[in-house]
Amino acid sequence: MPVREALIIACSQYSDPSLDKLVAPAQDADALSMVLENPDVGGYEAETLFNKQSYQISQAIEKFFSGRKRDDLLLLYFSGHGVKDEEGRLYFAAPDTDRKRLRTTAIPAALINDVMLRSRSRKQVLILDCCYSGAFAKGLTVKSDKVIGSSLGTREYLGGQGRVVLTASDALQYAFEGDKVEGEGVRSVFTRSLVYGLETGKADLNGNGRITFDELYEYVYDDVVEKTPQQRPEKWALGVKGNIVIARNPVWNMPAGLLPEWIMEALESPNFARRIAGLVELRDLLLGEDTLLAARAQQELERLSNNDPDESVRGAAAGALGLTFDATALAEPSLDPKPEPAYWERSLALMRRYPFRFAAILLFAILALWLIYAQFADRSDQSPVTQADSNEAATASSAEEANLPPEIAVLHDTWTRPADGMTMVYVPGGTHLMGSPDSELDVKSDERPQHVVRLNDFWIDNTEVTNAMYEKCVTDGSCAASLYANDVNLSQGDQPVVGISWDEAAQYCAWAGAQLPDEAQWEYAARGPESFTYPWGNNLPDETLLNYLSNTGKVAPAGSYPDGKSWVDALDMAGNVWEWTDSWYQAYLGNEEPNDDYGEIYRVARGGAWLSNENDVRSSFRIRFAPSNRYGIVGFRCVIPSV
Repeated sequence: MPVREALIIACSQYSDPSLDKLVAPAQDADALSMVLENPDVGGYEAETLFNKQSYQISQAIEKFFSGRKRDDLLLLYFSGHGVKDEEGRLYFAAPDTDRKRLRTTAIPAALINDVMLRSRSRKQVLILDCCYSGAFAKGLTVKSDKVIGSSLGTREYLGGQGRVVLTASDALQYAFEGDKVEGEGVRSVFTRSLVYGLETGKADLNGNGRITFDELYEYVYDDVVEKTPQQRPEKWALGVKGNIVIARNPVWNMPAGLLPEWIMEALESPNFARRIAGLVELRDLLLGEDTLLAARAQQELERLSNNDPDESVRGAAAGALGLTFDATALAEPSLDPKPEPAYWERSLALMRRYPFRFAAILLFAILALWLIYAQFADRSDQSPVTQADSNEAATASSAEEANLPPEIAVLHDTWTRPADGMTMVYVPGGTHLMGSPDSELDVKSDERPQHVVRLNDFWIDNTEVTNAMYEKCVTDGSCAASLYANDVNLSQGDQPVVGISWDEAAQYCAWAGAQLPDEAQWEYAARGPESFTYPWGNNLPDETLLNYLSNTGKVAPAGSYPDGKSWVDALDMAGNVWEWTDSWYQAYLGNEEPNDDYGEIYRVARGGAWLSNENDVRSSFRIRFAPSNRYGIVGFRCVIPSV
């Protein structure tokens, strides 16, 4: 689950005589820590550093932002002196700060920017209660008896994504302690207003029980300006989606029917896409900072996962509750014993499932018999070169008749499958590390241990099989119609086909002269020899690379994200829809952690879906689905091993 943590830094005593002693920081730190840790208000885990040396503060800040998850909410607060050098670069003073050696004895604003920018968290709150704190935000000239030079501006110091900043003053102002600029002060006017607005709930300006960053700023601004008109707090947001919820209103009572009416209407809609959209909103509330809304969303998700008549909705609801689409709760597999098929039945089933392999075996058998005959026959009138040319022509002709891709290919080569018009991309054989190392964040137990896998060449579909392609098999009488064939939101010709069980996906691939990829093939095509975290590399996902986090609100047309292609040019191997593989959900060799779901019970799917989070779209992430079920979030693609 996402965490809420705060790092509170306060400095009041300084060895440099040009830096005045302060009284407010100690009281400010204690008051803010108490209100943030209050479970009825902030619910943060807070750490306070008071009068620490500059190197200790720098190390603590870097540690605070390291090793985080995307949805973690991190709040950094600093109270003390802000000073600038002759070039206008901003620093935060510590007890050991020497104004003549700021770069080595103070905390550079550039350092804070760097560690925040590198953090995986996309919910970062920075609160500065110090002189010249607003100098981060604007390119202004500052003149005083203690600081010389011009400011470069906050966005140049603290530019980044998912960050909101609240400062006690603008670049030309001091942050006031009571009615004084220096001397024996009380709690800072700015921080006192901040704490009061949180602990009384008065900062909840719209009365909905949540105090957002914007509401907190508006309340603090009005309160500070009323008390000290010469001080102007400032704020800005950088790359934030929505409004970060800072705290709850401790005096707010949850009204009946808390969930918005439109969400409940969407959940009752006969339209599948609207129901999924309502479910996505529930998931967002479940992961949000408001614990009351999260509790109500959890209650509704539990109802859907247990009682909804649509198995895809049940699966998505169960997945939202587990923060991943874990389909084990959807349906129990059939445990009725089945008679062992006869040998000829198994052989016939294999021939139907892998027709191209049997065609290749038959072809080589014919060629072998022909060569034996040629060895004993009198063919003195034909040179070996002419004979070899004849053999090559016969092989090429037979491969073409068998609808097989070319035997000789290189990386980035493509081939069009005759049965359905699918473009396949060539995957040269090689070695890669399958699974995830223990050091990787958010690794699941079934992804371990990481192990070496060697694969031969094969071809894989450029995209998931589309509705238009699948309809050809239905028209041919070889495939059953999709569960959502009549759903306008999921049956567009260029969308990946969903509502297909594992057996139906395998049947389609066999009809097309191919087969479902096993886990190793799928992961290798996605990650490559370098075992990237995602198909495009190790950079974190964003909306230009894949369809995830409900960004589009629906399944996108196949191939919509060319920038997210894998090393072999395969598209959509992350996000959009999960993809069936040929593999049973089994433990990797060497994994001794118990799991009742291991065995020939569930089939593995890969790649994530349009509702999935950053963790689930990793190429090594495994999810299990009951093979007989049909899901609105699971599609597939096919492979053909090189002969």
